[in-house]
Amino acid sequence: MIRSQPLICSSTMTPDDRGGNVIVLHQRPARSSPRRNGMACATMHGLSLRSRDRRGSLTLEAVLILPVLVLVFLAVLQFGILMLVEQTVVHAATVAAREAAKGADVDATVVAAQSVLRLHGLCVGPAMTLVLEDPLSLTPVQTRGGLPCDISCLPTLTPGQVRVTLCVSLSHRPFLNALRHWAIDFTGRKFLVSAVSDREFTGQAMVTPRPNCPCH
Repeated sequence: MIRSQPLICSSTMTPDDRGGNVIVLHQRPARSSPRRNGMACATMHGLSLRSRDRRGSLTLEAVLILPVLVLVFLAVLQFGILMLVEQTVVHAATVAAREAAKGADVDATVVAAQSVLRLHGLCVGPAMTLVLEDPLSLTPVQTRGGLPCDISCLPTLTPGQVRVTLCVSLSHRPFLNALRHWAIDFTGRKFLVSAVSDREFTGQAMVTPRPNCPCH
């Protein structure tokens, strides 16, 4: 293997026959000194050490930041699912109250609510309760579902209005409880949504099962 030796270029100006000047280029081999070679090696070694230190610091920063990013992602996902399902439950309560205001009994009201809730796999049962209030009915408060639901905190209804309340547990699907070990635990928690509508009929509610309810 032939190694090329670096050259040093220099120029001089000499007069020519016409009275002008001519630039003459000269090349000579560059002289390498042990001192310069040592300085170059030391410089390359220093750059290599700084590059290693930089890679090590980047790895340490990634290790420290990654758990925080994972927690932020899980929090966004957990509360995003909560907000999405809550909007669906609000719509389901509104649809059910509208059906109850037209004379649907509590069972038909449940059918109307579940026609909306099935979008997220929810249904009235152990994890959800529907409460139908009608002051003019023989049974002013009727309940379906197994989740305890306290409606005493709600305003008193005036005669001629009906109210549907949905109580939803956050401990069941589709809700995510991934942050229960980081002080954001949904176990045993629930939220309550109510919708009120004016009565559009007189007398008692009729048994009106509606399997093909166009409630959307």
